[in-house]
Amino acid sequence: MDIRQLKVFTAVVDCGSFTAAAEKLHVAQSAVSIAVKKLETDLGLTLFDRGERQIRLTAEGEVLNQQARHLLGAFAQTQQQLRELKGGEQGTVRLGTSAMLGSYYLPDRIAAFRARYPGINFQVNGEGTSRAQEQLLAGEIDMGMINLRKVPAALSAYPLIDEPIVACVARDHPLARRDTIDFATFAAEPLALYGEGYYLRELVDDQCRRLGVAPVIALETNILRLMMAMVLAKEAVGFALARVAAQEPGLKAIPFEQPLTLQLGIAWRKNSYLSIANRLFADFLLLGEDVVER
Repeated sequence: MDIRQLKVFTAVVDCGSFTAAAEKLHVAQSAVSIAVKKLETDLGLTLFDRGERQIRLTAEGEVLNQQARHLLGAFAQTQQQLRELKGGEQGTVRLGTSAMLGSYYLPDRIAAFRARYPGINFQVNGEGTSRAQEQLLAGEIDMGMINLRKVPAALSAYPLIDEPIVACVARDHPLARRDTIDFATFAAEPLALYGEGYYLRELVDDQCRRLGVAPVIALETNILRLMMAMVLAKEAVGFALARVAAQEPGLKAIPFEQPLTLQLGIAWRKNSYLSIANRLFADFLLLGEDVVER
């Protein structure tokens, strides 16, 4: 059993067929079939139940599938560590975050970081803090900006942002004259909100349930610019981090009478290798640009 065989085996599992796995790996189907058959012979086990129209893992195949992914992950981490020892301050930061932080918090910080470490690149996913936590636990990203309300035991998390949440309106909106707003009044306005699964949407729904009211939703989307455009056009009222209103010309932030805040942190998996690139960026965020030195 070797790494190549395990890669072929997991590709067949992921693709659901030998033909699709061959296309994914850019090899002949016969090469995939031979590699899997050789693996079965080496182990003395049948890994796939080969039906007429589909293949399914046997019980033994299920066990190998779980272990193979651990082995392949450990192998990839070892390769990464060796590359870093050879290449120095290079690599890729795979980061999950929210659309708001991706648009209003990270750009300046990533630009300043890359000015210092031009060999480090970024892959940033802006599907929200809940999704970032899921991806972290699944090993799909290296670090995530997550909600600190409930941190799974498998993650290490460090506070980064304690941010007020406000109602957002256009500066010439009738509500813009208010210094504060109660949540029931806010919920009765046409709202531009994130869809279900986003923490800010969950917070709105929770507050409305507590008050026994139903929110009036004019727009539901995960496209931040569309939300802000609707708010600026006075077609809706927004629900956002205070920094969004502060950085958007034409917007007025209205704090809630009972203040709402969002605590976010940077997190990564415990007992998992964190590359030099990721460690440098985490330190950069947590300690500040003037503190972090190699």
